[in-house]
Amino acid sequence: MATDKAFTFSVIQYCLGLAGTLCSWVISGRVGRWTILTYGLAFQMVCLFVIGGMGFGSGSGASNGAGGLLLALSFFYNAGIGAVVYCIVAEIPSAELRTKTIVLARICYNLMAVINAILTPYMLNVSDWNWGAKTGLYWGGFTAVTLAWVIIDLPETTGRTFSEINELFNQGVPARKFASTVVDPFGKGKTQHDSLADESISQSSSIKQRELNAADKC
Repeated sequence: MATDKAFTFSVIQYCLGLAGTLCSWVISGRVGRWTILTYGLAFQMVCLFVIGGMGFGSGSGASNGAGGLLLALSFFYNAGIGAVVYCIVAEIPSAELRTKTIVLARICYNLMAVINAILTPYMLNVSDWNWGAKTGLYWGGFTAVTLAWVIIDLPETTGRTFSEINELFNQGVPARKFASTVVDPFGKGKTQHDSLADESISQSSSIKQRELNAADKC
């Protein structure tokens, strides 16, 4: 890709990323976390495999096609996956471990970013591995593994309070049943509170009745 064309491509990519991030404010409030991540990863996987396949072609058509898919990925990634993961990493951990979990997740993210920064130039440079667009096959495989984990093991937390999420984990509810399970984390405590209140009222009534009987005798 020519230098001037690559610059224009980068500007468009960043603009689409910004537009996708703005759209995520609406999408994340109306669509479930699991749904966004599952369909977002599926779309990303397909795009990456198609881009990888275009790497076996030649000419400007394959190059422009791969570039167009990368632009689409930039928008949909920021509108879905890129935004919703921050919601998930804050909702899934328990209150006691939330800070440590977020820190650990960020450390893993930075480590992967370093690995990515090291490997990607080797994949793309003509003087090194020279994979070019075929790099999409590599990242498409990673996306497929991530998608499989999300489908099997990621719980749906949309519309749940922290207390409800903790209770679902405490009850050992499978991830796939999080969305359909009805849970009342305060039900037991409320019942105990009502029982104590009724007992207190009963004791107060009994004391008042004894006081009235004693007054009548006097």
